[in-house]
Amino acid sequence: MGDSSTTASESSLSYNLADLFEAVSDRVSEREAIVCGSRRLSYGQLEERANRMANHLLAKGVQPGEFVGCYLTNCTEYLETLLACFKIRAIPVNINYRYVTEELRYLLLDSGLVVLVCNEEFVDRVGSVAAEVPALRHCIVVSPIVVSPIVVSPGAEQLSLEMLPDAILYDQALAAASADR
Repeated sequence: MGDSSTTASESSLSYNLADLFEAVSDRVSEREAIVCGSRRLSYGQLEERANRMANHLLAKGVQPGEFVGCYLTNCTEYLETLLACFKIRAIPVNINYRYVTEELRYLLLDSGLVVLVCNEEFVDRVGSVAAEVPALRHCIVVSPIVVSPIVVSPGAEQLSLEMLPDAILYDQALAAASADR
């Protein structure tokens, strides 16, 4: 703000929460940032995972100002997705995980979400309304279950992603995306 030709409103658009997080991560990357149950992530790890999700969202065509749904319980992926949205200037939309099908249908139709990130426990509920949501192009599912769209090994829990638009598992999305800013 030292430049007198820059107004307060112009300078407020040049930085966002992701920029501040990156500055902290650059300085203290080894410090613990998140503790969620037995899972612990340093600032550097959180930064890398958020960058990967941001790059995945960009690869799926998410533009600044578009809406990304976060239908997640308390988990590290929730914060990673929020940071990813901030990095690409998409708008994260919190979805209460207690919503029943009708509430979810209304929110998905009304919000204009183009991507939805959800826990695997919500896949059936999302699948029951996804076909009615024309703007929804892509779903990312947080799951500890290894999924094959056709074959599931005997005795394994089955998770079908077939009823979701262009669905991918969260960890697969991260693995395939760049960690670059």
